[in-house]
Amino acid sequence: MVRAYSQRLLPPYSGVVQIAESQRARAQSFDGISWEVQYFAASVQANDQPVREKGYALDRSFFKVAKLDNLQLSPYILPACLDSAEVADSITELSEFLASAQVPFAAADIFEY
Repeated sequence: MVRAYSQRLLPPYSGVVQIAESQRARAQSFDGISWEVQYFAASVQANDQPVREKGYALDRSFFKVAKLDNLQLSPYILPACLDSAEVADSITELSEFLASAQVPFAAADIFEY
């Protein structure tokens, strides 16, 4: 299942980033046309849920694995530590979702700045 949301950028930056996130990957875009796909490589707990610390400075375990520009997929060369079949499945799931998604996504935060 893919969760889609937008997130405002805080000063000194301005704008909104669109994020489509599955369990093991996410795609981010500033314009809804060009997307960067990132894969989450983490250890797995006993309940098959990936373990990751969430937060601005903590979320550093993503690998850039592909670019999706105008629905044209350009995969990157993967590090040897990643399972290429698992990464390909995650990229496919996100690209199929983004092919029919309407942007902008709903805001993840409710606060006005």
